[in-house]
Amino acid sequence: SSSKGCPASVEFHPDGGSLVVAERDQSVHIYDCRKLGGNAGSNNSPSTSTPVASHDLKPFVVQECHFSPCGEYLMAATKSPDGMGTVRILPTLPPPPPTSMDEETKHDDGCYTLVGHTGSIFCLRVSPDGRHLATGGADALVGLWDTTDMVCTSTITRLQKFIRSVSYSHDSRLLASSSCERMIDIAAVGGGGGSGAEGGGNGG
Repeated sequence: SSSKGCPASVEFHPDGGSLVVAERDQSVHIYDCRKLGGNAGSNNSPSTSTPVASHDLKPFVVQECHFSPCGEYLMAATKSPDGMGTVRILPTLPPPPPTSMDEETKHDDGCYTLVGHTGSIFCLRVSPDGRHLATGGADALVGLWDTTDMVCTSTITRLQKFIRSVSYSHDSRLLASSSCERMIDIAAVGGGGGSGAEGGGNGG
């Protein structure tokens, strides 16, 4: 296991060639899978391997980090020092993030920071078609973003507690969201509207 404690999240690149690990010390590391062991008990784990790229996101708090569907860049769900929920876009993999984003959102380290919630962003997912991003926050809102301009275009407001997980259907038309409540919300978001809901399912 990592000396930094349990990772916040892990995810393979869509082509299977690399692995991103978000650590609880607010760092994000990308590892070459060819240098990681695939057998149980192997010592070639991320904790004993050298990453090919790293980002230190302090003073932001990192909740999770994911590749975009095409694997061209990383998106991290974070909380800024002032408590706002932010999406950090990491430019490790080419091509760079969309050029339509305002240069004022860019940091010296090459990361873009986009404010999306009034509390920490706990989770995020890019739709399989790559056109939209869903974020879930401590403000009990699910934000729906247009990835072309990285603008939050609408929100889903039916849940009452922290949003812990969001997931798109394979065709990008439905979005499932869960919180600390005993239900799962499923909304029809095809076409990017996000305001129409097919209903909520009891989580048991």
